[in-house]
Amino acid sequence: MIEILTFMAPAICMCIILVGICGYVGIHVVMREVIFIDIALAQIAALGASLGIFLGFDLKDPWIYFISLMLTLVAALLLSTTRRLTKFVPQEAFIGILYASGAAAVILAGDRLPHGAEHVHDLMVGHILWVNWPEVGVYALIYLLLGLVYFLIHKRLIEISKNIKKDNSANFHFLLWDFIFYALMGILVTFAVRVAGVLLVFGFLIVPAVIGTLLGKTFSGRLAIGWITGILISLVGSYLSFILDFPTGGMVVVTLGITLLLVSILKSIQLKVRG
Repeated sequence: MIEILTFMAPAICMCIILVGICGYVGIHVVMREVIFIDIALAQIAALGASLGIFLGFDLKDPWIYFISLMLTLVAALLLSTTRRLTKFVPQEAFIGILYASGAAAVILAGDRLPHGAEHVHDLMVGHILWVNWPEVGVYALIYLLLGLVYFLIHKRLIEISKNIKKDNSANFHFLLWDFIFYALMGILVTFAVRVAGVLLVFGFLIVPAVIGTLLGKTFSGRLAIGWITGILISLVGSYLSFILDFPTGGMVVVTLGITLLLVSILKSIQLKVRG
């Protein structure tokens, strides 16, 4: 056990950092009922990394982050703009199209890159097992600053998320805050995808938030449940990946899915007994 903790300590700490920031944002995503917005933005961030490599930049070059961030912010602007069209077409349609287009573009870019298949694989599952302590420190600082921003605008975000179903298509103030929400999420996923991959970022954003929503009644209660379960699942998934010799990112995603399934079954049984 000590050997596992020593070897996987940076990866586990990175998972905890990601659970911390993703758990908060995920509850807003669930409240807004735009579940696939995070994986769509994550896919666009992955497209930015692919484009940067295609242009000749090294994967660790700061330009990779810049290109990914710019593409993600453009996607955030497009998504906030489509809010005006929800009376005609559900926003999930635009989110799905954005994801599919981003995924297809990543495949096209990978087809023209040396070792393109490996590149696409890395973007999907990340390399969280191989993170080092300097990377953990950088990500901790980035998400600490982002968490501070969320703390300062928490009340406004809660107000927007609670009233998301109302017709605010002509309310510029509402649309502006909608864009701010998507833009901040774009910053979150731009950095997270680089280390954790598209699938794990999606898992951390949605599964702890859904479990918290199923078991908690207040925002703070849901957040606490999401954080606790997300951290525990990360520990279990990381341990299983070590003893079974599976990729850590993929194993944690599978563990997240299985846990959510079990919680959903138990919640359904509980409701049936009460009913």
